[in-house]
Amino acid sequence: MKQEDVLALLKRYEENTCTKAEKKLLLQWLAGQAERDEPVWQSEEERMAVREMLYHRLDRTLFTPAWYRRKTVLRPVAAACLLCLFSALAWLYAGRQSTDQYEQFYTSEAVDPGSSAALLTLADGSTIRLDEADNGLLSNKNGVMIKKMDNGELVYEVDKSIPLDKDGNVAKNTISIPRGGKYQLTLPDGSKVWLNSGSTLVYPAVFVGKTRTVTLTGEAYFEVAHNREQPFIVQALDNEIEVTGTHFNISAYNDQQQVKTTLVEGGVIVSKNKTRLVLAPGQQAISNFENDEIEKLNVDPFYALAWTKGYFVFEDQDIKTIMNDIARWYNVDIEYKGKGNYKKIGGTYLRSKGLQELLNHLEALSGAHFQLSERRVIVSM
Repeated sequence: MKQEDVLALLKRYEENTCTKAEKKLLLQWLAGQAERDEPVWQSEEERMAVREMLYHRLDRTLFTPAWYRRKTVLRPVAAACLLCLFSALAWLYAGRQSTDQYEQFYTSEAVDPGSSAALLTLADGSTIRLDEADNGLLSNKNGVMIKKMDNGELVYEVDKSIPLDKDGNVAKNTISIPRGGKYQLTLPDGSKVWLNSGSTLVYPAVFVGKTRTVTLTGEAYFEVAHNREQPFIVQALDNEIEVTGTHFNISAYNDQQQVKTTLVEGGVIVSKNKTRLVLAPGQQAISNFENDEIEKLNVDPFYALAWTKGYFVFEDQDIKTIMNDIARWYNVDIEYKGKGNYKKIGGTYLRSKGLQELLNHLEALSGAHFQLSERRVIVSM
């Protein structure tokens, strides 16, 4: 097909105005792209149109077939194209730093999956349930105003004074996200943060000094406000990520036994003890708890950001890693029985759908058996 024909079809597919014949033609074109070692795009506009189709129209669960499983990292464009093909085929065939207090909050205050829910703890120890609070001014103390916007986003406004806690230190706030929840806030410097379920972010009410430092346990996507004179630093378990103005994702859950930093735009330096690693866009740093080494991979950032778009994307992962994500999102406990010799699988799943449907798909692919009983999933082999 000509470039203008492809772009027109992609646009109509996104608008859900394609005829059956046009959808079939588009599927054939996607299949042809997926069969190439390196997909051929006639323009950057065409490539981005395919990505947008993936982001917004991936509405069915489809896990990766055996021939697609690889131990090496796929080239970013090829990976995006293959995932687009899976989306189209789905239509065709289906027509350590967390306190006990916050750990308890994650489970006891769990919400329905996808809810914008969070607990804000102020420097004086008072708390605000952000999902229950009315829009508007939430707090006005020591020159710091905290507002909840109409879209639920949290925004800080700070005057020239420096708010201090009872010990004379710069006052810090903590925002914690329960299981099933997610939340977005704007930090005092204008940086935006999207927090995944079971995450905690500690940050000052105002950034002073030579750096802007926050502490993360869990997963967050950052869009950092540019300020070269005051670098932005994220303390994520045993990793330190330094930036000056960039977009990146950090996954730092204790139960994953590693920290993953994925750079989308700009530049970051990932440090662990004496090890330092510079990332470029499209690269990921993986740091395991048991050593000081940091591995660098070339990746498609889509995989790391899929949760912000409402998807699980599993890349050649074992069941235990997958079940950790499921436990946080659906607020269930996981119990394992048997030898545990599970093969690695991959695929994509819409996070707004039900747990039982996901378990049925995993069972068909992994060879494991899943039994859901109230808030517990028993995994046996």
